[in-house]
Amino acid sequence: TRISVTTAGTVSHVRIQARDRFDNPRTNSDGSDFVLLKNLTHSPAGFFAYSTQYVLDGVTEASFENRIAGAYRIHLKLAGTDILNSPFSTVVIPTRAAAASSYNQTAVP
Repeated sequence: TRISVTTAGTVSHVRIQARDRFDNPRTNSDGSDFVLLKNLTHSPAGFFAYSTQYVLDGVTEASFENRIAGAYRIHLKLAGTDILNSPFSTVVIPTRAAAASSYNQTAVP
């Protein structure tokens, strides 16, 4: 699954099918051996969190969240090596304006 655009603070999901070198589904994994890494391509360092959860029949669901808008490359790795179709690019766009974070920039005489 490739996620091209997501909103800051939104959790995105990808499903990973683990297979052995003979293309058999790898069913004896709990999914914890997959690692997600991000490379920033166009924004300052920001918050990135992920988790993995084994689903069934060698399928692991990885969930991740970016809170800083920008362009990212997400790597899905197994034993330190990118899996097929990894890395992939995603763009994180800002969420709607929040009153608590907004302020008046006009000088008051």
